[in-house]
Amino acid sequence: MSATRALILLPLRRMPLGAGVLVLLLGGGAGLLLMAGWHHSSSIAALALAMLMAANLVWHLLAGSQLRELSRREHWLMPKFKQRLLSLGLAGLLGWSLPAGAIVAVLDGARQGGLIAAASVLLSAFGLCLGSGRALALWLGLAMMAADALAPGLLRNPMFWHSPLAIGVLLALALALLRLALHPLGRVQDADHAQAPLAAVQPAPALQGGKRPRFWRALIDLFDALADRAMQRQLRRYRQQPTPARRLRLVRSLLLPHDNLPATVLRLFGIGVLVMGYVAFRRRHIPQDASFVVWYAILLALARFPQVGRGMQRMQPHLADLYLTLAPATYAHYQQTLAQVLRVLVPGAVLNALGFTWLGLLVLHHGTPFSLLWLSVIVATAYALVALALHLIGPQGPVARGLVNAAVVGAATLSFYLGRWLIDLFGLWPGSLLLAVPALSFGIGVWLAAQQEYSRRRPVFEAPVE
Repeated sequence: MSATRALILLPLRRMPLGAGVLVLLLGGGAGLLLMAGWHHSSSIAALALAMLMAANLVWHLLAGSQLRELSRREHWLMPKFKQRLLSLGLAGLLGWSLPAGAIVAVLDGARQGGLIAAASVLLSAFGLCLGSGRALALWLGLAMMAADALAPGLLRNPMFWHSPLAIGVLLALALALLRLALHPLGRVQDADHAQAPLAAVQPAPALQGGKRPRFWRALIDLFDALADRAMQRQLRRYRQQPTPARRLRLVRSLLLPHDNLPATVLRLFGIGVLVMGYVAFRRRHIPQDASFVVWYAILLALARFPQVGRGMQRMQPHLADLYLTLAPATYAHYQQTLAQVLRVLVPGAVLNALGFTWLGLLVLHHGTPFSLLWLSVIVATAYALVALALHLIGPQGPVARGLVNAAVVGAATLSFYLGRWLIDLFGLWPGSLLLAVPALSFGIGVWLAAQQEYSRRRPVFEAPVE
């Protein structure tokens, strides 16, 4: 019983922010359900059901992410581990689908209850797919866009829900998604060793120790070839003339192998192709608010820094060899070298924000893009510095790091919409100046203080305890 309890509590312990969202959704859904029973209101009951279905999705997202971590050779060799895991998964599917179906059956009849129960199973399988691997989630999203383009509004069509085959179709889709999510996790192989200290922050295969898809493997091989070419070029230049600047570029090519110019251009091109494909398939669903598109572009650019924060923790054992190779005079020189290397992520984030913004405005056919482009540069520069500084010297726990990420996103959002309001009120240059002076001063000040604090700390080479 203790093993089953540990498996149930594992997603909640490892991802406390997700657990908090889950508790809020469950509490809100239960409260609304009591209100619906007290007032006999079907609209409140529908809202309660929606919150419970959202809790179902969140739980299986958390469970899928932890299931990927559990799919290791040593875990599968534990006695009765597979049986306990399968029985727990089956109990979870029934525990989420049967109450939802029972609620609807009481309110609207047994057939509608069966439909909602089947839809709940499909939603559980969908969440498990999204949580169990990034590449699987990407292909699933592309398949959904293609299905919506070829058969728009199929699942929203009343004829489908009144069909006698609806329950069977939903359960068949759920079984197909469960097989996609679970079957590759059983092909456990030894995990690949990282080729670079910060390889943990680069795009990873979808399956822990599983076989990579051919297209994904070819894409990673291409990025690795570009990284190797850039590193060899920096090594030749350093051997020809060993200056401190070329030494720093060589260390940068080692720690950030996929941040060379060709790889950055290729990454932007790939994202552009995905965006254009999304526009072609779902043109009628694209928001026409340019501010929302630019804000989302800034968030995409800032999304790299939480990955860097996790990568900085995971690469600590690898940095012992780098420390011995560099042979710095003091700990401060070594720490300053690392901070200077990571500083290149800031212009990369600004370039990404600029590219995403331009692409989004191009899709929307926006007539006055310069003000939004300039605003995205200001906000991305300021909060890229802040995000890098906080992940360089910030807290190490997952909860505290999640709060740091939420604070950076909230401050960037507030600054962006404040800047948009100032530009509309005072004009482009006065409004942008009123935003740029405090925002950039804050970002530069936080970065300089963090760099100074980081140089005073002793380097850490122990593996983090997760």
